[in-house]
Amino acid sequence: MYVANYSGNNVLKGTLTGGEFRVEHVITNPAMKSPENVAVNADGIAVADYDSGAVHYFEHDGRLRWTYKLPLAHGVAIAYGHVYGASLSSEGLVKLEPATGAVVARNKTYGQKGFIYPTAMFSTKDSPFKGDLVVIDANRGAVIFIDRDLQIADQYGRNSRHLWLRPYGAEIIGARMLVADTENFRLVWLTASYEVTSAFDDVGKIHVGRAKEVGMDGRQCGYESLGPLPGLPRDMRFHAGWQGACGVVDNQAQGLSVVFPAYGQLGKRPPQFFNQLWRGIVEHKGTTYSVFGSPSRSVYMVVRGDDYIFVQLDPRITIWGPEGADGELSEIAEKAQTEFALFDGYKERCGTMSAILTYGEFKGTLAEAMDRVLLYPSAKEIARKWTAGEAVTDAAVTDYIRRTVNGSYVSIDDIALLRSMVGYRFDDMARHFQACQ
Repeated sequence: MYVANYSGNNVLKGTLTGGEFRVEHVITNPAMKSPENVAVNADGIAVADYDSGAVHYFEHDGRLRWTYKLPLAHGVAIAYGHVYGASLSSEGLVKLEPATGAVVARNKTYGQKGFIYPTAMFSTKDSPFKGDLVVIDANRGAVIFIDRDLQIADQYGRNSRHLWLRPYGAEIIGARMLVADTENFRLVWLTASYEVTSAFDDVGKIHVGRAKEVGMDGRQCGYESLGPLPGLPRDMRFHAGWQGACGVVDNQAQGLSVVFPAYGQLGKRPPQFFNQLWRGIVEHKGTTYSVFGSPSRSVYMVVRGDDYIFVQLDPRITIWGPEGADGELSEIAEKAQTEFALFDGYKERCGTMSAILTYGEFKGTLAEAMDRVLLYPSAKEIARKWTAGEAVTDAAVTDYIRRTVNGSYVSIDDIALLRSMVGYRFDDMARHFQACQ
């Protein structure tokens, strides 16, 4: 058995006996940073290296034969005398010569008729499935069958409450395919006639709501129009996307640009970025809330004006969209009242910046917060000038957003922290923050 050891920066070769994996050989190389997948045959070992952006081909003794640069390499296969690689970038799929790494064929077809997020690939040889290879596309939720020259022969599936949610990998076992239904925390069987049955499920997801897919116009964007986002200019328009919001220009989503918070140095957020973002509106005891969520997360961001908090529901519940999920949205609003009371208490005593950091369970000095919490370099640069004594204005933050959106990324948390600097000197705020802690 060969294991692509992403965090260990190596490939492990070993044996599996009695439920125990025993490592016999470790393959390492300075060129290899984070192996996502590995494929092996009698000739050599192919590795998809995500952070290095490459497909590496090793001899069995661990010597590197060649490296082919492939940004965000994720899937890899060896079949029919060639090496195949799948990229999460615009480079798509490649077919390579095993002797030299030379390109034989490419397929850069993106979108709903091609590839969006191809995480795994392998051969269908000696199986009843169509095509020569299969590609698992997590963001399309599709099992895509291709020929050995990378042309699509057939495809099945989509992310749906009736099927699966972001499948990341699969393997053919006998006449069936075992698919990792990743964000439903289960395994399912897929037959060559496209029948799906559960193979393993000890969570028992409860599916509610209906997904909105109106205007899907890109690889990461287009699910639905969003209303105002906290801290962003009210005249800017956004569509929902895979991990946040996409700026809209001339009614066309331009690409992912606004990243919604995930757990990092600040707590209470979901463990990872939202995928397949949706927005719902709920009225509760005279207050209107905007609820942002994702079928792949059980933590929801609730917005009131420019303030926002986070609410946790039962992790078994999957909300595909706000329509048909009135009961769950009401529960979120009820819990939001408690969370906003906590946030408002911090805000009244200590101000907005301290409230954001304290509510987010940050531990450390304000200077450490500016370094560790802010996500993007352009936001860190504004904070650096602020800590050096330069004033921050609302106009400057708005200008930063307008310059960055549709060209790079901004974070909801970054924007909130930058806005909270307005009208305050760093030294005064640092003392205040320390006192409040």
